[in-house]
Amino acid sequence: MQCPVCGGKAVGKIGSHHYYCRDCCIEYRIEREGVQVFEIDEEGMLARLDPAQIRL
Repeated sequence: MQCPVCGGKAVGKIGSHHYYCRDCCIEYRIEREGVQVFEIDEEGMLARLDPAQIRL
């Protein structure tokens, strides 16, 4: 599986339909509506990213 953000292949499954990319350090979840992308903030919490916020 490839990361939807960076296209990297260093992706690991961390839950049901929930993945982590070690190349760009994001988590993402695949749903029927599409892909939701999250970054991990300073406190270790997930913060959802809008597509406009995603920088490569």
